[in-house]
Amino acid sequence: MIRIFKGCIIHTPTKDKFEIHENEYLIVEGSICDRIVSSLDSSLLQALESGQAELLDFTDYLIIPSFIDLHLHAPQYIQMGVGLHLPLIDWLNQYTFKIEERFADVNYAKKCYPAFVKELYDWGSLRSVIFGTIHNESNQVLVEELDKKGLSALVGKVNMNRFTTIGLTETLHQSLDKTKAFIDNLEKKEGTKLVPIITPRFAPSCTYDLLKGLGQMAAITNTPVQSHLCETKREMDWVKDLFKEQLGGDRTSYSDVYHMTGLLGQTPTVMAHGVYLEERDIQLCKENQVWIAHCPTSNNNLSSGIMPLTKYLDMGLSIGLGSDIGAGHTLAMNQVMVSAIENGKMRHTLFGDRMIMESEVFYMCTKGNGSFFEAVDSEKVIGSFEKGSMFDALIIQEEHPVSGSLTPLEQLQRFLYCGEKKSIKKRFLEGVEL
Repeated sequence: MIRIFKGCIIHTPTKDKFEIHENEYLIVEGSICDRIVSSLDSSLLQALESGQAELLDFTDYLIIPSFIDLHLHAPQYIQMGVGLHLPLIDWLNQYTFKIEERFADVNYAKKCYPAFVKELYDWGSLRSVIFGTIHNESNQVLVEELDKKGLSALVGKVNMNRFTTIGLTETLHQSLDKTKAFIDNLEKKEGTKLVPIITPRFAPSCTYDLLKGLGQMAAITNTPVQSHLCETKREMDWVKDLFKEQLGGDRTSYSDVYHMTGLLGQTPTVMAHGVYLEERDIQLCKENQVWIAHCPTSNNNLSSGIMPLTKYLDMGLSIGLGSDIGAGHTLAMNQVMVSAIENGKMRHTLFGDRMIMESEVFYMCTKGNGSFFEAVDSEKVIGSFEKGSMFDALIIQEEHPVSGSLTPLEQLQRFLYCGEKKSIKKRFLEGVEL
């Protein structure tokens, strides 16, 4: 069946500008975008007449690609906004680890994860890259809730065997065995849009042997990787001290620890933050095609710093966007985009960096983040409405008296800054309305 979506179609095939089609037609065949046309030709009209096509009329509504969240912590959903007077390491020790311990009780997960998944859905983040906890039974609850909503995600069982609470500390073999079990169980699951991802919390929480074992597992199972990189200067100094026996010579950076252990681009890899990437980090991330998830709300809340976003983009790094809840205080990716724009303006004012464009940030949240999913599954093109792309879309209309007087781009700008859940009228993932 051919579906013809009429509306104000906005996407970013490139980061340099919005492509806007005001009340035009997006032709979708099954789950795949075919083309955008300004009017219906005779073949489409005939298909409509014969019942081989269906017109979905969203005149004056916005049709945009659905959002993708490249980095977040599912168990931290309940602690958004909590303890944010502290810097990263203190915040983890005083709040986060204590909350994650509760997920040893699967019933606690059953209370928390349905609300978390609903919030993802409500805000239009139909694809995401997610940290679970060390607890596979609770991780399975997360998997089931994501499946019930029909969402797409990469989900990871977290690995930690030092520098955490007693309740979250695993042995080397426990951590590796439970990770392999999680990967095997998820890969056996049928009819799912969920994929496992290997998830060392960050280098300090793992011994070198654990990182090495996870890297070997990633290579053997061809599983993608996620972790954290260069979020704060204190963390970076800690990593260099912890791994001083392994570092030396040309190996001088935080990134080298992951690279030496097979966790930096040997399979598709996303590293969160990258606020303070050194020259060696930039070199390794570029050479190994590593994605960096910029998490501006989190960086602001924990006083971590302001990423030099436009400098990284102009260097050719692959930068996406993540909410990073619970250090980030919202799952609304429209608000995360605004935070990235605001941070860019501050960098421009304080340090003279090039100003970030709205189209660049929108691209990061859609097609840029989608490129990581494409690296994991090369059969899918994600994040725009170009020919051959998956039809992942949000239908948006703001219930506000001024909306009708705004151009489509102005309506999108208003939604990014002021939009609410109720503004998202419909959600489509791979052609299916959720």
